[in-house]
Amino acid sequence: MLIIIAILIPFGFFCLNCWEQTGDFLLICTIKTTIITSIYPLLIAFLFFKLLNKPLKIFLIFCVIILILNLIEQSIIWLAINRYETIAPYMTYWDISTTDFLSIFYYLTNFSLLGWFYHQLLPKKYANIVVGIAVSLALATLINYLFIEGYKRPGVFSPAVDVIFTSGLPAFYLWHLSRRTINFPLQKNPYFWISFGLMFSNLIALFLYLTADIIKGEDYKLFIKLLIARNIFEIVAQIFFAIAFWNVRFVRYITLPSDQE
Repeated sequence: MLIIIAILIPFGFFCLNCWEQTGDFLLICTIKTTIITSIYPLLIAFLFFKLLNKPLKIFLIFCVIILILNLIEQSIIWLAINRYETIAPYMTYWDISTTDFLSIFYYLTNFSLLGWFYHQLLPKKYANIVVGIAVSLALATLINYLFIEGYKRPGVFSPAVDVIFTSGLPAFYLWHLSRRTINFPLQKNPYFWISFGLMFSNLIALFLYLTADIIKGEDYKLFIKLLIARNIFEIVAQIFFAIAFWNVRFVRYITLPSDQE
């Protein structure tokens, strides 16, 4: 309950003066709230850092890198709005007008670190497949970014495989977890909370990917509402990540499938 209250405080702060506003302004509020709330899992993780095992340290690195990328992206947006002259030469030279060129760093982070994370959690017969898929997708998106669809627009291939990977992999792990006989409460399992948070936040991203172009063209207000909903899902996912790190003291009682082989 305390975590949920802590999550809601920044959301209320950013939206205090705009509760009557709708659309883009509220979208900005949720973006800022998402960034603020992503700090909470990190604070809890560093509080219990000595108890973190290898998989949880990998996921901590993932959270840190995603936060850094979000901060860089928001800094570029702030400069474009308030100090455009400082970045104008670079924008002109590279012929870019959005932050889509940063997307490759999100994709590579997802494929490499989430792939590594689940490699630690799954039996070898699955873990090796996960690594193969992650490496293949990382190379494919990099080639697509450099030589095919480019870095100036979102593209089609890269966001598609990214959202399928980031929602499908945790869903597969939860399926695998459900088939195991474990005399241990799920609510105390950090890997469950992390996987549920990843799947929870990426399912709406998958829906948006499949319908965004149609909805944006026919009903822009609905499109903005869906983006706001996606950010709210991400905020809730940060709650789950915080709960995962809070339960790190129980991780020593969980035997990973890979440890049994």
